[in-house]
Amino acid sequence: MNMYEIMEALREDVEVPDIVQRKADEALEQIRKACGAEAGNASAHGKGRKMSRKGRKRLAVCMAAAILAVGGTCIAAAYRGLSRSTEKDMNISAEQKAGFESQAAEKEAVKGEAEKTGETESGENDTLVTFPEVSATDKGVTITLQDCIVDNYNARLTFRIDGYELPQVPEEAAFYQPEAFFNITVDGEGPRGSMNMGFYDGSYVGDNLESVQDESIRNCQFADGSMEYTIRFDCREKGIYMNKPVRVEFTGIGYSMEKAGEAYMDLEGSWVLEWTLQGCDDVYEADVENGAIGDTGATLTHVELSPISAKVLIDFPKQEYEEEIEGGGSHTTWVEPADLRGVKLKDGTVYHYAWMGGGGYSGYRESDTICEMVRHGSRVVDIDQVEYLLFFKDYPEDGNVTDDNFWFVKIR
Repeated sequence: MNMYEIMEALREDVEVPDIVQRKADEALEQIRKACGAEAGNASAHGKGRKMSRKGRKRLAVCMAAAILAVGGTCIAAAYRGLSRSTEKDMNISAEQKAGFESQAAEKEAVKGEAEKTGETESGENDTLVTFPEVSATDKGVTITLQDCIVDNYNARLTFRIDGYELPQVPEEAAFYQPEAFFNITVDGEGPRGSMNMGFYDGSYVGDNLESVQDESIRNCQFADGSMEYTIRFDCREKGIYMNKPVRVEFTGIGYSMEKAGEAYMDLEGSWVLEWTLQGCDDVYEADVENGAIGDTGATLTHVELSPISAKVLIDFPKQEYEEEIEGGGSHTTWVEPADLRGVKLKDGTVYHYAWMGGGGYSGYRESDTICEMVRHGSRVVDIDQVEYLLFFKDYPEDGNVTDDNFWFVKIR
């Protein structure tokens, strides 16, 4: 929660987790005692009034604001908010955002209680979004790990960069893009699977694949001068990111002047961030009966759904063919079954594009009849509510996608 969000929260009835409220009450009691006898005597001569729960909630938020303002850390982690790029790129609603931040706050408070009493904290992976308190400063620039989203097949890390000013864009530049230079290891090794990274430039994809641009963001910098950089891992091996130590060392910030050209270092330094990945390993896994994908000849046989990723097995015998390569020559490839794109929930809600996050995998690993498909999310899905999976049929000429452009396959 940034300072603007805190002020907004003060205008309404704030929902604070009970355990966080209790810690706030304890802090208030300590403050009261610390005020000394003089304050106590003054209170004794006045009329006492018990503060309502609503009032205590508001005061708890005020305390969080004060702690953030002076750089304290005792409950600051509980109020760290989602990055702006994560909200937009993952199509996270205000309700989902509040839920994620509340869950993370409660888990952080439980962890603090466990450390205080010497108890062992639960090792369950049940919080999709976490806000590790990790940052590093060098050359007047601070890089902070803003948020992490991790499930069985996907990990998304967003970093906030403060104190860096991009060089002025040359007027003759046809292309200009900020770049970050870094080294990263997961569990002491290089990342497995595919990795995508980049600065958030204010553009994101809407529900109907329309392109949306936040014009207030210029050259990837927000109005306050900060920037957000995202690193995303996509993998087809289940759970390889969960509970793994991560080390990221940013070695510089710069820019590129050509879309496929060389990146130039503008500021060199060393910003090292180390923490342990945590996330949510919830999964809905089932064999599917009557899983025909329209009239394509492909049949969905098995599903494995996670909050921001999905793995499916499709009975579709391998059909190889020679594909010509531009510039000459050819290579052997195969026909792929209809692509997994969206979901329909039990309440009738349809998301045509739930898994468009890139870095997906389709292939034949164990047989020439079963195609394995792994897709990564462009939104967070409540896996307990998914009733149908949507497979892409065709794209309309007018660009207005409807249910008719998908095959619906019932999975439960």
